[in-house]
Amino acid sequence: MQTFLHSAAKPTNNWSQLKFLVWLSSKFLLSKSKALFQGTAWVSFAGLILGVACLVLSMAVMSGFESTLKKSVADVTGHMRIRRMGPEKETWPAFFTRLQAQEPQIKDYVRYAYLEGVLAGQGKITGVLFQGVDTKKVSEVLNLKSRIVAGEFKLSEGDMPDVLLGKGLAQQFQLKVGDQFRIVFPMPSDLDPTQFKRKVVTFKLAGLLDLGAKGFDERMVVGSLQTAQRLADTERSSGIFIRLQELDKAREISTRLSRTLGANYQVSDWRDLNENLFEAIQIERIVVFFVILIIVIAAAFNVSSTLYINVLKRYPDIGVLKAMGFSKKRIVQLFSLQGLLMGLLGLVLGVTLGWIMCQAFSWAEVFFSFIPSSVYKLDRIDLNIRFVDIAIISVVTLLICFLATLTPALRGASLTVVEGIKND
Repeated sequence: MQTFLHSAAKPTNNWSQLKFLVWLSSKFLLSKSKALFQGTAWVSFAGLILGVACLVLSMAVMSGFESTLKKSVADVTGHMRIRRMGPEKETWPAFFTRLQAQEPQIKDYVRYAYLEGVLAGQGKITGVLFQGVDTKKVSEVLNLKSRIVAGEFKLSEGDMPDVLLGKGLAQQFQLKVGDQFRIVFPMPSDLDPTQFKRKVVTFKLAGLLDLGAKGFDERMVVGSLQTAQRLADTERSSGIFIRLQELDKAREISTRLSRTLGANYQVSDWRDLNENLFEAIQIERIVVFFVILIIVIAAAFNVSSTLYINVLKRYPDIGVLKAMGFSKKRIVQLFSLQGLLMGLLGLVLGVTLGWIMCQAFSWAEVFFSFIPSSVYKLDRIDLNIRFVDIAIISVVTLLICFLATLTPALRGASLTVVEGIKND
């Protein structure tokens, strides 16, 4: 040891000093005679790896839940939705042209109409939402074609229109592609507005949709806009769905449009449909992060105690280092680097294990379907490992490891040359 210390006791620059300290720290960690990873040290180190892995998995689940729900809403109802509340003073194409001049982020639109009805059969009855969309432009705004799981994307008109059903609704009434079914639509009476007349319409099931969210899958019927207008005896549309160039700017743009368009128009973005749920996800993400972070903190301080014992074993080496001119600051840096190297190694292994756990989770939810859609509104979660989550986990883990190693590092630095030689 004295030979290599003598050859590098006076490094020529800061970079050489850092390389020397890193090299010396790694030698202290891996030397066979006084290796740091002995006995129960592996247990504390394994705790650090497991804590990081659990953080990666939990953040991937929370981010995946949010992104899966966001994509589902955007695919079915667009990035934004605008409803006209007052009289129709201009056509939708003219309105859209004016809108696009005001907000260049707006890419395209499609007209829609909503009708509420009742579907009965198999001894069951449930309320449904009929969403009629303009068949010429629907694929430019909504991403329904990619959600077809059976049949084909076909929206026709006529006496028996072709429609699409959410898979949950079809399963509930045991409907298959090609089957016919009836929906009862309550319509206001022409003679008495307080009374309703019913329209019974027979539809043909052209395809099944996996809409991603329980509320959509168990209630949504998608047909053509012309069919909805014919049923409602009107040529008007309920409003338009809008597609933006960037989904995440929907809230900002909708807020501006709400102010400029006034009370005659109701503007909402994809987040408004599940505002409370998205807010809950943000809060739960923070809570889950700090709860699991306790595992990392506990493991880091267990590593600190292991490092403290290692400092006691290194008394003779510290004495030699001080005799050769190592300052107190340099000794602190040396043992702090040991903690950081352990933290970095634990971080890399933890992130790797977390990625493996994410793959196992994705496999398990496909084969076992253990996510109850009645509770979480989703029957599956597409895990999303975000770079920003990994960056936060990395910074926090390394910071905790660094702080946890300060005490043993300061203890080693306070040792005098005489104490080190005496313990040789």
